[in-house]
Amino acid sequence: MRVVRIAEVKRSEGKITYPYGVLQRIVAFLALKVPGVEALDRGVEEGVRLEISRGLVNIRLYLILKLERRVPEIAWQLQKFLKNSVEEKTGLRVGSIDVYIQDFTEIVI
Repeated sequence: MRVVRIAEVKRSEGKITYPYGVLQRIVAFLALKVPGVEALDRGVEEGVRLEISRGLVNIRLYLILKLERRVPEIAWQLQKFLKNSVEEKTGLRVGSIDVYIQDFTEIVI
């Protein structure tokens, strides 16, 4: 299978092209806004992996979380927020968002 490294959005006004690295940075920026997400595992290039095909973007995130809340709540909020934000800000459709927890940070009380 051929890996697509760009995503295109076609509008009546014209076409928008997003390089793979730009989409990675957009997703990383948005993911880090969600409470409970501490960092991406091994940076943007390793922490955000995208699969682009047939007008859909599938996202895989490798994250380090803070244990402020229950892990399923953080993951669910992250998936919902990312889907809505990526679709709104880029015009691309999000197919799936998979979250892989790699580690946790300590909570200082």
